[in-house]
Amino acid sequence: MKESGRTSGRMSQIINVTNAWLAVLIAIMGVGAIAYFAFQFTTGLIVTGMRDIVVWGLYIITFIFFIGLSAGGLIISSSSYVFGAERWKPISRVATLLAFVCVAIAAGTIVADLGRPDRVLNLFLYPQFDSPFIWDLIIITSYLVISLVDLWFMCRADFARKRSIFAFGTKDISDQAVARDKKIVKAISFVALPTAIMLHSVTAWIFGLQMARPWWNTAILAPVFLASAMVSGLALVILTTLIGRQRGLLNVDLSVLQDIGKLLAVVVLVDFFLKSTELLTLFWPNAEAELARLSLVVSGPFSSLLLIEWTIGGIVPFVILAYPRTRRNALGLAVASILLIVGVFAYRVELVLPGFVVPLVSLPPGQAVGQYIPGVSSYAVTGTYSPTWVEYAVTGAMIALGAFIVTVGAKIVPFGSSKDADKE
Repeated sequence: MKESGRTSGRMSQIINVTNAWLAVLIAIMGVGAIAYFAFQFTTGLIVTGMRDIVVWGLYIITFIFFIGLSAGGLIISSSSYVFGAERWKPISRVATLLAFVCVAIAAGTIVADLGRPDRVLNLFLYPQFDSPFIWDLIIITSYLVISLVDLWFMCRADFARKRSIFAFGTKDISDQAVARDKKIVKAISFVALPTAIMLHSVTAWIFGLQMARPWWNTAILAPVFLASAMVSGLALVILTTLIGRQRGLLNVDLSVLQDIGKLLAVVVLVDFFLKSTELLTLFWPNAEAELARLSLVVSGPFSSLLLIEWTIGGIVPFVILAYPRTRRNALGLAVASILLIVGVFAYRVELVLPGFVVPLVSLPPGQAVGQYIPGVSSYAVTGTYSPTWVEYAVTGAMIALGAFIVTVGAKIVPFGSSKDADKE
């Protein structure tokens, strides 16, 4: 009786915390909706901190950050089937859900970044296939569809067994049906894995193929994007799984996350090597165009981000993951994951903004800022950017929506494998 009372009390506490969490997320989404529809949509992008010199800001930073966060999901999920990583299968469902949500958030920030979001349809009606933006549109759409279909086939038998509306009328839970679902998931995985790689490569090409932007125009940017995406994506999978274990939603042995932690430590080293190579390549020729932007990151206003990326968000979590005693500890894995995600976000900021702060032509009188302020020159030889409350509110609403979907999804999606799903 006492044990039953404790269990009931714990469940009641979890429900109360979850309801409070959902209420906070709804409030954040409400503020973001007001900021967007009452201010940005009606007034225009002038309410943001972006101007004619710095034309990409928090929205694009968030876009490439969440594109990267999505990497861990489908990579973990697909690898469990493509490479036979059986130990990863217990987290394949939550990983796939994370992949879908992260890409959905990324797509939402692109819409927010458009001055005329009502013209999004034109991208589908009149696509210009010689533009990397269209490549990204195609791959993002494909990624969303693949991850959602993949997740449904993983859960179909469980939905049918529980007679859930998400079974969409399917009722077959026989061994043959479950085996068929597994074959379909495996087939999807062979498509999903290269799609995940292409998603990050195409996103990198949006930057890397801009020949006039020396900070971005490099062939190594796609590998750097992929490596840093795997770092943040795997870290997010570990962190979310730990939260799911603590909340009783996932029955995953800690040794599984320790194995992913080992892989993550190796990926961090690869990421270090690629970024070091890129910095050396920019520095060594002593070219003015490269040095002007490199100095912003090494010793200028973005130097603190570089420090965070390499120390707090790089070396420290690597040591935690490389040292067996701390890697075998749930707290150590959680701390390392959080720090790595912070480090990758710092990298995304220092990638986007320095590419604009120094204009392509920085000779007097400079470039038009795009805003008239009485008594102040409308030209500038350098750009400045600080996000406004509108950008913070809209971005926060996008992230809150993603967290809301994951929280509700945890109640709908059976994260535990069906009784036959993981049998060979």
